Amino acid sequence: MLDYYAIASSARQDNAIASSARQDNAIASSARQDNAIASSARQDNAIASSAIQDYG
Repeated sequence: MLDYYAIASSARQDNAIASSARQDNAIASSARQDNAIASSARQDNAIASSAIQDYG
Protein backbone atom coordinates (compact mmCIF):
# COMPACT_ATOMS: atom_id res chain seq x y z
CA MET A 1 0.00 0.00 0.00
CA LEU A 2 2.83 2.37 0.86
CA ASP A 3 4.40 1.83 -2.56
CA TYR A 4 1.22 3.08 -4.27
CA TYR A 5 1.34 6.28 -2.21
CA ALA A 6 5.02 6.75 -3.05
CA ILE A 7 4.35 6.20 -6.77
CA ALA A 8 1.40 8.62 -6.71
CA SER A 9 3.50 11.19 -4.87
CA SER A 10 6.32 10.77 -7.37
CA ALA A 11 3.86 11.16 -10.26
CA ARG A 12 2.58 14.40 -8.73
CA GLN A 13 6.15 15.65 -8.40
CA ASP A 14 6.84 14.71 -12.04
CA ASN A 15 3.71 16.61 -13.06
CA ALA A 16 4.85 19.65 -11.08
CA ILE A 17 8.28 19.48 -12.75
CA ALA A 18 6.64 19.26 -16.20
CA SER A 19 4.39 22.20 -15.33
CA SER A 20 7.41 24.20 -14.18
CA ALA A 21 9.25 23.31 -17.39
CA ARG A 22 6.29 24.57 -19.44
CA GLN A 23 6.33 27.83 -17.46
CA ASP A 24 10.09 28.16 -17.99
CA ASN A 25 9.56 27.57 -21.72
CA ALA A 26 6.85 30.23 -21.81
CA ILE A 27 9.14 32.67 -19.98
CA ALA A 28 11.98 31.93 -22.42
CA SER A 29 9.61 32.39 -25.37
CA SER A 30 8.43 35.69 -23.91
CA ALA A 31 12.04 36.80 -23.42
CA ARG A 32 12.79 35.99 -27.07
CA GLN A 33 9.78 38.06 -28.12
CA ASP A 34 10.92 40.94 -25.89
CA ASN A 35 14.39 40.69 -27.44
CA ALA A 36 12.90 40.79 -30.94
CA ILE A 37 10.81 43.84 -30.00
CA ALA A 38 13.89 45.59 -28.59
CA SER A 39 15.85 44.71 -31.74
CA SER A 40 13.03 46.08 -33.89
CA ALA A 41 12.97 49.27 -31.81
CA ARG A 42 16.72 49.69 -32.35
CA GLN A 43 16.19 49.25 -36.10
CA ASP A 44 13.40 51.83 -36.03
CA ASN A 45 15.70 54.19 -34.13
CA ALA A 46 18.46 53.66 -36.69
CA ILE A 47 16.01 54.37 -39.53
CA ALA A 48 14.79 57.53 -37.80
CA SER A 49 18.38 58.61 -37.15
CA SER A 50 19.22 58.01 -40.80
CA ALA A 51 16.18 60.01 -41.91
CA ILE A 52 17.23 62.90 -39.68
CA GLN A 53 20.68 62.84 -41.28
CA ASP A 54 19.19 62.67 -44.78
CA TYR A 55 16.52 65.32 -44.33
CA GLY A 56 17.44 67.15 -41.16
